[in-house]
Amino acid sequence: MWVDAAAPVHAVGDWGRNAARNAGVTRVCRTVFRRLETVSVKERKKRPTPEQRAAAVAFYRESGLSAQKAAEELKMVPRTLEAWIAKAKRAEIDPDGTMSPERVTELLRLQRENASLRREVEFLKKAGALLRERDHGPNGTR
Repeated sequence: MWVDAAAPVHAVGDWGRNAARNAGVTRVCRTVFRRLETVSVKERKKRPTPEQRAAAVAFYRESGLSAQKAAEELKMVPRTLEAWIAKAKRAEIDPDGTMSPERVTELLRLQRENASLRREVEFLKKAGALLRERDHGPNGTR
């Protein structure tokens, strides 16, 4: 009896009870292993080069997309891209690696706070312009 390659392997029962069925699974397993043997372990577990990582981070920064969306575009795991982005930020802050981790963390916190304050100022400018326009009309007259 031949077992279909698409059949789930876990559906096979006890190896001692059904020799014909097990023989078919063995053939399927051998076929799968032969296919895996043609691809070396290095090719299967190929790690991205530093250039590829830098290109992914650059794509994220230039695209203006969230890390999640950028990772989907790059067909990669979002958490991996987020880790690369964090590592790139730390490398920009301390390229030599001479600063203490606490100092790097503090600089990152201050950068986030600074960005948040800039967004708030921008929002307040726009809100003020809308209020002036509402109060004075589009031409600045009352």
